[in-house]
Amino acid sequence: MIEKIIPILKADLSKILNQWAAEARSSDHLKDYQKLPDVEFNNRIKLVIEQFISWLEAGAVVHEAESYFTKVGSERMKEGFPLTEVVFALYLIKKIIRDRFVEEEFVSQITGKEAITCITLLSNFFDLGVYFIVRGYTEKLYGKLDSLNKLSKQELDAIVAKESVEDEDWESDEFIWRHV
Repeated sequence: MIEKIIPILKADLSKILNQWAAEARSSDHLKDYQKLPDVEFNNRIKLVIEQFISWLEAGAVVHEAESYFTKVGSERMKEGFPLTEVVFALYLIKKIIRDRFVEEEFVSQITGKEAITCITLLSNFFDLGVYFIVRGYTEKLYGKLDSLNKLSKQELDAIVAKESVEDEDWESDEFIWRHV
């Protein structure tokens, strides 16, 4: 299945980026992203798509998504982006790619089971993206608030709940069900 997804993503990269730019530039939910110069605006999403391709090529393992998206979350917090915008930007590119995957020219090349696998892989990557972006963002926020020395440890923990479990087995098939 992966061997069918990657060529489509690579071949349609310009089309996907153009659709991203059109939708993101007109969105009321991406005001800070809209302030970026065009090249940087498009490169940020291009990097997400390239990371998706790399993640697929690496076997769709969690730690690949974790390191990338945790860094993105931390960087966006440092840049002053609202967390809601970062998550919405990720949602929007996921929607655009998903819409591409359900177009007739792609769907006609795969079986029903392959279509489900394709959508599952897409969902897993972007759902992990949301989780690790939020985690990277809140870790950076926690550190920044802590460095200000204006809050007690208890107050800080109440505002920004730290991750309570650090060493879970994220490669386990059932990890998605534990926190639901």
